[in-house]
Amino acid sequence: MATCRANGLSLDYAENEAGTGIFKEVFVQRVYADFFPFFEKANLYKKADEDLLFETGLAFANASRDRGWDKERRRIALSIFTNLTRLNPEDMRYPYQIALIYFDSSMNDGKIEGVDPEGYNDQNKAMLILGDILKREPKSVPVKFAKANFLYQLGKTKESELEYKSIKSLLEDFKKNGVITEDLKENQSYKNVLKNLEKLQHPANVP
Repeated sequence: MATCRANGLSLDYAENEAGTGIFKEVFVQRVYADFFPFFEKANLYKKADEDLLFETGLAFANASRDRGWDKERRRIALSIFTNLTRLNPEDMRYPYQIALIYFDSSMNDGKIEGVDPEGYNDQNKAMLILGDILKREPKSVPVKFAKANFLYQLGKTKESELEYKSIKSLLEDFKKNGVITEDLKENQSYKNVLKNLEKLQHPANVP
């Protein structure tokens, strides 16, 4: 029976064909690369298991980022999330992950000592994807936060401020309509949006 041995763990593919039992260990120890053979073999057993494919895509993306956005792992992660988008176009988690990879790898590429830049330039692709997601899910707070953050990193502070104001209004509406039940002062998203607005509106006051 085929097995994968890494970090003292021996995994039987047949017994772990769903692939979920080991993911906690992988993400805690950040040993993604050691388990790539297991991910690939497990996917042969559960070709249509979206959750397994999603976790595999995250593992490849994290491993790529840990290596200064290694090109091959980045490519595999993007391929997995692209195929998941085709498999289930209604699930916005998949294009959202593509946008995060495109943007983060383009902004941080090559900043790890000893790692040559790969020349990624996909910021615009990331913004287009977020825009399309928000057309379908205009009240998605995580996606709106990502858009505001992307705009800020691109130096578009006015646009970023407008997006954060939009998030603030949306959260206040959620509170009014009972979607948020806790006091807004205790809501982490609301606290984050206030902090980011303060940084944008009064940068001199932010340490």
